[in-house]
Amino acid sequence: MGHNNECCDSNTNSCSTSSCAPKKTKGCGSGCEMTDGLMRMADKAWEQLMLQKMMKIFEEHRGANMNKTAKAVVEASLSHWENKMKAMGDKHMSFENIKKSMM
Repeated sequence: MGHNNECCDSNTNSCSTSSCAPKKTKGCGSGCEMTDGLMRMADKAWEQLMLQKMMKIFEEHRGANMNKTAKAVVEASLSHWENKMKAMGDKHMSFENIKKSMM
């Protein structure tokens, strides 16, 4: 990135004060949208890496049990949606039967 109040243009790899858009939000920041955006990306990357590391440890300690629980939840969800779709179909058929009876 640039120095002082400069900002680097990612398309041309050149730095100038004019390539940096003024801040539109209040609060702490560099005064450069690009720089602040890159810092937000770094924060997200750190968070994602931490999540990956935590997931690995959970997998090591509770993976087998969580697999059983996940399977039970998926099976319950599939059953719920299958029954819900069947009920919607039955309801639709009932309405069609009512319509036919009125003709």
